[in-house]
Amino acid sequence: MSKNSFINLTLRLLTWVAQWLLAATFLFSGFAKALDPMGMEHKLEAYCAAWGIPIMAGSLYLDVAAILLALVEFSLGVYLLLGIRQRLASIGTLLFMVFMTLVTVYIYLYNPVTDCGCFGDALILTNGQTLAKNIVLLACALLLVWQRKRSLRIISEHNQWILSLYSMLYMLGVSVYSLHYQPLMDFTGFELGTDINEAMRGEFSTTFTYEKNGEKRTFGLENLPDSTWKYVDAQTEVLKEPSIKEFSITSRNGDDLSEDILADTSYVFIATLPKISMADAGCSDALNDIYDFSNDHHHRFLCATTGTDAEITGWIDRTGASYPFVKASSELLKEIVRSNPGLVLLKKGRILAKWGRNDMPDEKELTQITASSDDEQRHRRNHSFGLLFLWFVVPCGVVFLLDRLWMGRRFYKIYHHYKSQKNNVPQ
Repeated sequence: MSKNSFINLTLRLLTWVAQWLLAATFLFSGFAKALDPMGMEHKLEAYCAAWGIPIMAGSLYLDVAAILLALVEFSLGVYLLLGIRQRLASIGTLLFMVFMTLVTVYIYLYNPVTDCGCFGDALILTNGQTLAKNIVLLACALLLVWQRKRSLRIISEHNQWILSLYSMLYMLGVSVYSLHYQPLMDFTGFELGTDINEAMRGEFSTTFTYEKNGEKRTFGLENLPDSTWKYVDAQTEVLKEPSIKEFSITSRNGDDLSEDILADTSYVFIATLPKISMADAGCSDALNDIYDFSNDHHHRFLCATTGTDAEITGWIDRTGASYPFVKASSELLKEIVRSNPGLVLLKKGRILAKWGRNDMPDEKELTQITASSDDEQRHRRNHSFGLLFLWFVVPCGVVFLLDRLWMGRRFYKIYHHYKSQKNNVPQ
């Protein structure tokens, strides 16, 4: 192989690696944001607060920003993966990475937020890790712009508009649905079926070092030695970090209710009001009906909020609420239900169900849930990632297959025409 051929092959392979690395990152990032747009809004709200911009999650501005960000990233990922609109994709990716790298340099230096939110709550990176990631991706984007003609196209220009349009519609559908109702997948520690007590404990392994007659040995909790051994040291290894950092709910007088709630063997309904000033009062009648249902069936109902006494009184005046109010941190209320208001159902500290402001349960649904067995409740889960994945992959796969067949038929016609012309040339 000549030197030029080797260089060309190396550049082509490096371009393909850069193309697919960028594609995978943008697809994952955009999809994670679309599955939990309200979570992305909370991260954007943190940025705005750090920069002195008075915009809060739930506002129209951040609704649009979260959806557009997911749409742009996912679309660029599809373009890069399939080699669609190579000039637009490569230049758009470079501009995006230049901007994001500058932002992460600022975040790394001044630390206005602890989590950049690149992948929502699906993957948490430190500011240093985020900066390193973006530098690598920026280098890939520069290579892709420089060697754009060497990038790989796996679908024809004639049919690329179909996958481009479907990708955008798919992303819009996932984002709007997750924003209007609840996230199609829950990346927080409060997913359905979670035992909050267990999630806060995590998993740890402790080993103890003892010495006897100059010999040191290590023991576990289950096989500690007798008193003839002298204690030397202990080491604790984290097997699994707690997925829930805190669960603190107090009465309006400051009394801690957390342990009592998590130990309750009956059903506990907790309505959440992260921001009373921005809460949607349109579901207040539904909340009042759920409170009546809980009273009729001797279940517990609480409304957790960060609001002041004046804000709580204003909410009661607006909605006619008669349920008791308790206090919780803003972080807890934002995590446990991605809605304002929201509703979560607990039993023995396990999360059995969640509802947003646009899908509050009626009496029939509540009766079915509270009448089901514990085993049935444990199997309540969010929408399957596999099902969401198939809704994108199967239609795209069908289009890709038809495109290959169309291209094969087209090349066959060209080849057949060329062969006929060659046979008709006089010798």
